[in-house]
Amino acid sequence: DSYVRNTERALPLRVPARPAGGAAVRKGSVPVVGEVRAFQVLQGDGSFEEVTAEVRFVSSRAAFYEDVDAVSPLPQTELELFGQLFDDPIFPVDVGAFGEPSDLDGNGRVIILVTPSVNRLSAPGASDFVGGFFFGLDLRPDLENSNGGEIFYLVAPDPTGQYGNVRTLDFIRRTAPPILAHEFQHMIHFKERVIDRGAPRSEALWLSEGLAQMAEGDLALELGLGL
Repeated sequence: DSYVRNTERALPLRVPARPAGGAAVRKGSVPVVGEVRAFQVLQGDGSFEEVTAEVRFVSSRAAFYEDVDAVSPLPQTELELFGQLFDDPIFPVDVGAFGEPSDLDGNGRVIILVTPSVNRLSAPGASDFVGGFFFGLDLRPDLENSNGGEIFYLVAPDPTGQYGNVRTLDFIRRTAPPILAHEFQHMIHFKERVIDRGAPRSEALWLSEGLAQMAEGDLALELGLGL
């Protein structure tokens, strides 16, 4: 997260800045299961990898795309579970606490891209891991490599460690919901500060991460898991 947040802070300023509430919405359509599109995914060295992904599941608030190169596709039951959790309680809890997200691509959904590109961001054998991220560049369609919409990137199941460390389905099941709550807060606040209010950059890292941790805690309370 610190790498992504610091990379966001280095993005060029938006010129001219839009007035408050002025996040552009362009006409779009709700993704349909089976549709395929390409995404630019940030890598650890600052480069971008082009990923081709297919729509696997669409809920009221989210559209799940999965990398066509994923070695172990997520079962439909897990996609439906994650969609249900994102629709409620993650979406209403984060919106109630932090504000409304943008809808730059006009599809009425947040895209959740499951891709081995995220798996490769974790060092082999490391105890810590990158489970997913939001990158503010995607809310800057004026810049190169922006995907021009609201997107999270999520680690893919990898039971044999083909893309680095072994990531079991149980690991994905346990880590995905808090990651989505955490990164949704980052998405909302990037929109609030940079897009709506024309701030030159997002919050200081300590504040940004503290607020995102609050989003995780709020989700845990909603699910009755305690803190």
